[in-house]
Amino acid sequence: MSDIRLEGVSKRYGPVAAADNVDLAVAQGEFVTILGPSGSGKTTLLSLIAGLNRPTAGRIFIGGRDVTEAPAQERNIGLVFQSYALFPHMTVLENVLFPLGVRKIGGAVARGQALDALKLVRLEGLQERRPSQLSGGQQQRVALARAIVFKPDILLLDEPLGALDRKLREELQVELKQLQRTLGTTRKKPCPCPIASWCWTRAAPSRWRRPPRPISGRPTASLRSSWASPISSGSRMAGPAS
Repeated sequence: MSDIRLEGVSKRYGPVAAADNVDLAVAQGEFVTILGPSGSGKTTLLSLIAGLNRPTAGRIFIGGRDVTEAPAQERNIGLVFQSYALFPHMTVLENVLFPLGVRKIGGAVARGQALDALKLVRLEGLQERRPSQLSGGQQQRVALARAIVFKPDILLLDEPLGALDRKLREELQVELKQLQRTLGTTRKKPCPCPIASWCWTRAAPSRWRRPPRPISGRPTASLRSSWASPISSGSRMAGPAS
C-alpha cells in the first residue's frame, strides 16, 4: 500500500485551470471520495495522480517518493475509467489478462491471477463472455477486476457507478467497500453526487467556495448547496465521517 500527497498541484490548459493549487493527503488503506459537480477537476486530479497527465505546478508524492515526473507504468496504480474502457473484441478473461500481459506475466500464473480477480468481484463462470453480453453492473466488475489483477498499491475509480441505476449503484457501493477491506489498497473515488458517498471513509470536496466541513451521516441541505457552487480554489480534505 502507498500513501498519496499532493502539494500545490495545478493543471492549466492555457487560461483555464482544471486543477488549481490542490493540497491533498490520503493515508495508506484509506477509501476517499472526491466530491464535486462536472467540470470541477475530479478526473483531472485522478489523471495527475495516475501519471496520465503532468501538473503545470506542484509536486505529487506516492509512498513518500516524488513521482511528479514519473511515467504511469512506474506508479503501480490501478484505474477504473468512467466508461469502463473494456475491449469489445476480447472476452472477460482476456480483458482482465491484458494488464498482466503488459507486465510480461503470462501462462498459468496470469490465468490464475485473472480468475482470482474475477472470483473476487463475483464474476466466476462468465470469463468467456464478451462485454456486449454483460449488464452494466457486470461490465463495471470486469473493469474493477482488470484494475486489481496486478495488485496495485493504489486504486483510482473515475465515477464508476454513475451510469448505473440507483439500486445497483447502492449494491456496488457496499461491494466496493468490502473489496477495499479485503485488499487493503489505498483508494480514491470521484463522485458528482455527495449522496452516493455516505459509506466512504472520508470525502474531499473539489473546488469549494469555502473550506469543507467534516462530513457525518447524510448531507444537509446547506452542504448540498455549497457542493453545487464550485470555484477555482484549492481542495482540502474533509474530516472523518462517522
